[in-house]
Amino acid sequence: MPVGVTVAVITQTLRINACIDFINSIGDHPAVTIFTGDPGAFKDADLPVGTSVVSASAPELLLTDTVRLKLIGRRRLLEWMRSGSSLGRLAERAARKLLGLVRPVKDPSPQNPGAVANQPTNTYLIGELDSLHETKVLSTIAVFDVFDLPSVLAFAARTGVHVVVR
Repeated sequence: MPVGVTVAVITQTLRINACIDFINSIGDHPAVTIFTGDPGAFKDADLPVGTSVVSASAPELLLTDTVRLKLIGRRRLLEWMRSGSSLGRLAERAARKLLGLVRPVKDPSPQNPGAVANQPTNTYLIGELDSLHETKVLSTIAVFDVFDLPSVLAFAARTGVHVVVR
């Protein structure tokens, strides 16, 4: 395995324990960088020396962009629903059934084979990975959230960095 910086991408901190276990299992790597949506979640974590925590999301504009505000609210609602409480699971199940009744399900269209390649990417995260790649050699990127995968794969396709999905 080439010596370089190992990067962990975990924008939602629901799997923070899996990320910490992965970092501790690496062994004698000289440096680990964690890109996360909430850097404060790692303040009490027992991380090895040489580990840095960086924000993976751009500073958010408060109440100036309604689309961004809706996305932030939706993301926080999903984080609460998926946090493991029985009330959250019940609310998410009820919301899915209600949406299923209101909105018809679209079948995947065989006429659009590039739909997977056209996934939205986090341009801020890609820019941060680019700036880190310019200064240091990246050996591995570990992805802990599936919705970060299109961004990391777009970066890895250009640079050839090894990607691990955890």
